Amino acid sequence: MMTREQVKRELQRFAYDPKYKGRHNKVPLQTLARYAGLSRKTLIDIVHGARQAGDKTVIKLSPVIERIIAGELKFVRTKYEWEIREIGNANPHVSVSQPQLPHRV
Repeated sequence: MMTREQVKRELQRFAYDPKYKGRHNKVPLQTLARYAGLSRKTLIDIVHGARQAGDKTVIKLSPVIERIIAGELKFVRTKYEWEIREIGNANPHVSVSQPQLPHRV
């Protein structure tokens, strides 16, 4: 499990680091938020330092961030929206409207 500061640092990397700006490595925060069962505003506030990540937010984001860093999750732009692809999964296309993590802990 990541710490609050690690979550903040990684979200900032996803938002600002040139490594995550290209079409093949981009991590759209809105899609990430939906996948983790969080609001986009929560992630934006954490990135900008307007709020600290709460315990539930850290619990939901830690495994997702770790999978992104490990290369197990990729964000792919389709015609009009972003899709999440789970690398090494039999079903590589994941609907972002159905979060893969529980909403309540």
